[in-house]
Amino acid sequence: TPQPSKIYRVKEITLLNLSPEPVLGTTSGQTDPDFSANRQVAIILITTGAGLLLAVTFIIVRSWRKK
Repeated sequence: TPQPSKIYRVKEITLLNLSPEPVLGTTSGQTDPDFSANRQVAIILITTGAGLLLAVTFIIVRSWRKK
């Protein structure tokens, strides 16, 4: 009887170590910084894209006005 209970306990421990740890890491530890970093990158890309669009439109408008 002690052997199957030991095996079960080891299985339980390994399952506990395998399943909640990555989940906790991804939900609280890993995804939040990644998400904020991705958001920062997205904001930077959007702002630079908007700036480039504004610059291009400004140049086009100036060239159109010259003509």
